[in-house]
Amino acid sequence: MGSRPRYSGVVAFAALAIGAGVLLGLAGWPQPHRMLELCALILAAVLASALAMQPSITKDWATMPPSFVVDFTALLLLGPYAMALVAAVGMATQAITDSHRSHPLQRVLVNAVTPGPVAMACHTSSGVPGTSVSTVMERRPDGSF
Repeated sequence: MGSRPRYSGVVAFAALAIGAGVLLGLAGWPQPHRMLELCALILAAVLASALAMQPSITKDWATMPPSFVVDFTALLLLGPYAMALVAAVGMATQAITDSHRSHPLQRVLVNAVTPGPVAMACHTSSGVPGTSVSTVMERRPDGSF
């Protein structure tokens, strides 16, 4: 009986997050015509965070959580800003479902700060994900790069 209010909160939060994804997609963010992908990744982040089992730190310390796969997919498909949004939705869902567990401040800060350097590295290395080197290095009509 104690788990019912938590999951109803997750369902309400998922509906709100997907609705925000639809509105952002209609506005053309993060990329035009990518609303379906953004909403699917938001739903995947909610499901991965809500249904993930907490691994034992002593046994599985090197295992990546399922939410990492969702966040990395968002980075590759939609870019660093959408990845930050998807990661924030996953962290909020985890906070809703694990309200009885204690979250050390260090872990929360690391989870909140990690998308920043990843976004900067992605931006400085190759520009926006989804663009190839050939489209970035196209010649202008006057013959220059």
